[in-house]
Amino acid sequence: MKQSQEAHSIAHVGVRNIGGIEDAELSFEPGVTILEGRNATNRTSFLRALAGALGGDEANLKGDATEGDVTLELDGDSFRRTYERANRTVITDGNPYTDDAEVASLFAFLFETNEARQTATRNEDLHELIMRPVDTDAIDREIREVQAEKQRLSETISSLEAKKQELPKLEERRHTLTETIEEQKRAVDAKTAKLEEQNLNVEQSKSRQSEQEQLLSELHDAQAKLETVRGRITTERDSIDALETERDELTETLAELPASVRTISDLGERLGTYQERKRNLDSVIERLQGVIEFNRQMLEDDTEVRELFADESERSHIMEQLLADVESVICWTCGSQVERADIEAIIEELDALRADKVNERMEVVGEIEAVKAERTEIERKQQERDQTEHRLSRATQELKRRRETVADLEATREDVEETVETYKAQVAELEREDRDEVLALHQAAIEAEFELETAQSDLEAVEAKIEDIEEAIERIPTLERERAECQSRLEALRSRIDDIEREAVETFNEEMERVIRILDYENIDRIWIERLTNTRGESSFELHIVRQTASGTVYEDTVSHLSESEREVMGLVFALAGYLTHDVHEAVPFMLLDSLEALDANRIAKLVAYFEEHVPYLVIALLPEDSQVLADDYRRITAF
Repeated sequence: MKQSQEAHSIAHVGVRNIGGIEDAELSFEPGVTILEGRNATNRTSFLRALAGALGGDEANLKGDATEGDVTLELDGDSFRRTYERANRTVITDGNPYTDDAEVASLFAFLFETNEARQTATRNEDLHELIMRPVDTDAIDREIREVQAEKQRLSETISSLEAKKQELPKLEERRHTLTETIEEQKRAVDAKTAKLEEQNLNVEQSKSRQSEQEQLLSELHDAQAKLETVRGRITTERDSIDALETERDELTETLAELPASVRTISDLGERLGTYQERKRNLDSVIERLQGVIEFNRQMLEDDTEVRELFADESERSHIMEQLLADVESVICWTCGSQVERADIEAIIEELDALRADKVNERMEVVGEIEAVKAERTEIERKQQERDQTEHRLSRATQELKRRRETVADLEATREDVEETVETYKAQVAELEREDRDEVLALHQAAIEAEFELETAQSDLEAVEAKIEDIEEAIERIPTLERERAECQSRLEALRSRIDDIEREAVETFNEEMERVIRILDYENIDRIWIERLTNTRGESSFELHIVRQTASGTVYEDTVSHLSESEREVMGLVFALAGYLTHDVHEAVPFMLLDSLEALDANRIAKLVAYFEEHVPYLVIALLPEDSQVLADDYRRITAF
């Protein structure tokens, strides 16, 4: 048992009134399980029922039943899917193994009509199918969020770097103030010593000294206030210049972002129309599939219908007639005898109609994705416009507020300047009135002390600002690391889709090369996918088929020239590439294989052994003659 299988236990499945099955219970061990039997023995019905329990939409309610269900017990958990017929519609409910089985329906439930198989065999849009499970809208939203965070960090770092540029001038200012303080201290000491030497009576000039000290103190306060107001005016004007620049830039940006509300509304209406069209197509396809399956089962075995249309007295005679003509059957809708070929022709027409509807659905899905992408881009531009308008409004309001503040500050400056001139005039008047040497000495000493205090106060303010800037600068390395992390996340997000595309192509090419070698297709040299990118950065997948003649000549061929066996193998390998690329085994541990009749028994055996390496539970429907060639240790189930 492989390591990927050892993590799982035996799975128990119960089916009631699904497809052609009335009641059945089976168990599956990890590894390969073969559902062996002839056509119309309910092998496909059981596979579809199991897909329904896992979360897919492949199961159909039995034609003559009003309700049915499928149960799955796996790894200690129980899951149940119910089906109920009401008003000609089947309502599905319950708790399947997964609520989102789209990726499993594409790459794990490989019935004849599986979209991955069909897309590869028809050489249609492989890129769209392999990328369908990827939520590119969510990736784009996350990219925009990370970009916004990175921009915020960059703006913060730029702001701190600007503050860092102030440090040299502040350091120089601190050095100058330190020297000024030392000089002022020496001046104060000298004037104090001179006063002591004079041995004068300070009390005699106490009143004059007090008055002058009061005036000088008020003059000092007024001068300090004036400097503060002037500094604030300078700061506000710098901010106004920056805001005017920002306003002009935002106005230019806004002019380049046209409004698109109506376009978004139109796209929403188009998207709703396409989605409604897809739901209608899903409903039609499901009903056609049910009709086709029911008629195929009835065509294989119509014994019950025969018995319903023969009473006791005539039964023997009618049965002899029916058995004598194997090319005709009893119609199960009207009871008349019709040619089997006529019913088979009708089934083929229904099957062709269902295929047309499947193709139409794929085109609608493409339109839905295109409209979603266009709407996402328009919404992104609209969001950018809204953000720009908001920033422009905020900048305009802030500009108005700061201009009003400057006007108020200029008025205040004029008042303070008048006050300073008044105090200066009063001090000069005192000096003219009293030339007393003691008072003059005291005045000089007081002025020196004021100058010393002013210098000390300025030094404290400068040192506080230096400390704040240094603390802010310490945040820069952390912010730069956060910005680098945002950049790494952006690169990872932007490369995620590329990585998925590249992995899908590499996986298909590697697996296809191995399978061609294992299955021994002698005239095929290589089947590979090339990943192409156009000028708009959009990717596509191009399928290449290379053949080699007996003489060794190599040439490129087309899918239409492949045999049915070769096309089926290519479809299965493409589905396996999707299975591995999207890690489907983590969501659903089963792979279901059906309709392998196009391959011979020996190649089926090799292909099953190859798929077994990658899948926890591999369940296959095979004819008895094909099953006999497979390994004896595979479990075989013959009754359903």
